[in-house]
Amino acid sequence: MVFRFNIEYKTVYGENLVLNLNMDNEEVHNSLGTTDGLHWSCDLDVTPKTKNITYYYSVERDGVCIQEGMAGGEASAECDSRACQ
Repeated sequence: MVFRFNIEYKTVYGENLVLNLNMDNEEVHNSLGTTDGLHWSCDLDVTPKTKNITYYYSVERDGVCIQEGMAGGEASAECDSRACQ
């Protein structure tokens, strides 16, 4: 199952957005991509066994977090081998 994360956030040259996730108590960090420095996105392939995802966005410059805890949320999925409910 693929989740697509999108956020509109204006950055300056050298800044990158990071998607910080907790998936069933496992921390995962994914960089988002952009073509214009405003619209950022990331696709995340999640196994059907994953039940809970919480996430937030952060801004990094030169690999250092400069802002944390931006708009995020929680997603829950109940899935089996046939389809998500």
